[in-house]
Amino acid sequence: MAGGQSFRLSAANGRQGWHAKVLRDGADVNSQRNNARVLGWLLAFGVMLAGQGWAQIEIGKNTSMSLSGDVGFGYNGSNGDTIGSSHSTLFSGDAVLQGYYYNPRFLSYYVDPIYNRSQADSGEGSLTNASNVSAGVNLFSGSHFPGSISFGEGFNTSGTYGIGVTPGLDTTGKSHSFGIGWAELIPGAPPVNIQYSQTASENSIFGTSQDDHTDAKNLNVFSNYKLAGWYMGAHLTDTWTSTELPALITGTDQAVTGDTNSKSFSVNANHKLPLRGSFGASYGWSDFTGNENGSSYSGGNQTLSASAAFAPTDRFTSSFQANYDSSLAGSIEQQLIGVGAVTPQVDLGKSSYSISLNNSDNVVITKSLSAGFNVGHVEQVVYGETVSATHFSAIIDYRFLKPLWGTVVVYAGLNDEATEAGNTGAGLIAGVNFTKQWSNFELDGSFGYSQDTQTVLATEVTSNYSYLAKAQRRLGRRVRWLTTFNGFHTGLGEAEGSSAHAESYGTQLVYKMYNVGATYGHTSGTVLLTANGLVAAPGTLAPVLTANGSLLDTGSSYSFSFTTNPIRRLSFSTSYMRTLNDSLAGVAGAAASNSASKVYLMFTTYQFRKMVFTAGYTNLNQFVSASGLPPASYTNFYVGIQRWFKAF
Repeated sequence: MAGGQSFRLSAANGRQGWHAKVLRDGADVNSQRNNARVLGWLLAFGVMLAGQGWAQIEIGKNTSMSLSGDVGFGYNGSNGDTIGSSHSTLFSGDAVLQGYYYNPRFLSYYVDPIYNRSQADSGEGSLTNASNVSAGVNLFSGSHFPGSISFGEGFNTSGTYGIGVTPGLDTTGKSHSFGIGWAELIPGAPPVNIQYSQTASENSIFGTSQDDHTDAKNLNVFSNYKLAGWYMGAHLTDTWTSTELPALITGTDQAVTGDTNSKSFSVNANHKLPLRGSFGASYGWSDFTGNENGSSYSGGNQTLSASAAFAPTDRFTSSFQANYDSSLAGSIEQQLIGVGAVTPQVDLGKSSYSISLNNSDNVVITKSLSAGFNVGHVEQVVYGETVSATHFSAIIDYRFLKPLWGTVVVYAGLNDEATEAGNTGAGLIAGVNFTKQWSNFELDGSFGYSQDTQTVLATEVTSNYSYLAKAQRRLGRRVRWLTTFNGFHTGLGEAEGSSAHAESYGTQLVYKMYNVGATYGHTSGTVLLTANGLVAAPGTLAPVLTANGSLLDTGSSYSFSFTTNPIRRLSFSTSYMRTLNDSLAGVAGAAASNSASKVYLMFTTYQFRKMVFTAGYTNLNQFVSASGLPPASYTNFYVGIQRWFKAF
């Protein structure tokens, strides 16, 4: 044939049942993972039972069991730059097998397999004929020692590697999960809960030849108890993570491989005080060790805190806090680990600690007027030097309700900070919230601004503002128009490259059973490199991160959608989304990568009796410059029917 290609038909009785395939160049371009075959047999067994009309099943005198779900049969086709073309008839479905032995409070269980749901994939934007199974057992739930076991396995599944706040890049891969839990609930004794879980995933960003791998193990032990008026609690966590990120994400010439073990322990106690008050105290310890690309890291910290709050009258409240942190760097590193950062390193010198005292008071002056005051002092050792700062703020809130203006809440205030170097100058705090219904309009809006707000470092301040606007209007008896606009901007006043900015816009028009919508979003700023994608750093921590710990990211996305239910039991939806992104490796800017993704979807269903007709279409185009490969495209469509069944 032309181009030196050969085509042939083959028939096989594989995990999809009997089906026909088109093969090119002698290769089976529609090969599936053999691990999912057991799911197909389980669903086929359920169909056999449903076809025989079994109403129930008995296994001994003490066992209760039920099986229900959906089974389907259809035609599937796909085509792509890297996978060739494939056409086949296939079997698909899902089921729920559940029951108990002797009594539900003694032993109950469930098994939920999903097999080859390509028709649902097109409706949800998935790229593959995904299969997965989840199962679990609950033991002795009616006793003082309940326990549970859970298991999950996913094959050929689709996902997303997030890029900042934009939708991100489409991925395909597999996943595994296992969990076990146990509790001691003896009356009069402190309750104890123990939970252990394992997760693993392997994903490939579509259009590239690189994978990311993530494995995690987590142990949690916690307890809460009341004794002599004291409410006490304790929590122990031990987490192991292993992560491998491809070079195309980091913008470097090598993958980032990291292993981290993080441990933490905390205890707390609370007690009531006179004047409608309360007292609380807590202690925390944390430690982590890890390595990244052969280099070892470690860190840890201990914290002590105490607080007291009073409300002597309905118009006045006051609270006091005292905090000690033995390692400021270790505290920041634990926050970064919490959002998935790979072996984060924070350099604040050989040793760093922080002591802070704070008082907050609030006074209700009139029904519409209130005032708040805050004063705090912090002393820290950073880079071997002792620094201290005293921060003061005062805010006035005024709320009024007028027929002409609607409901308006206005607040304004000042904050000031003084250090050994002198007074840094007053900063402004201001904002307004607005709600108004006028004729057929419903309006909501808010704006907030904060200048020179103290950050995690005593001598660093930041300024930020945010805004939100919503509008809704009835254009007729059955026509509604809605729109939203929101955004924020934040960044340190003295550290270059540590700001972040995002804004989004959305609009929607609804007429009877028709719905048309559009969205647009844009983001830029510093983000953290994690196994789950690029995420915003907690607080304002960018100035203390190492170069490989963060990226400068700029991205935008827009989408259009249309859904309708023109007649009863018939639904149709379609959408289009485009995402653009540019990332710069490290705050210093060593390498750059850009990516683009376009996804077009169509999906329709029609229900008749216990049958549902489904059809779906997905088209994806994706490009990542750092991969060195040309843009990749993929198209998938499905037409078929499915039927609900209840075997027993």
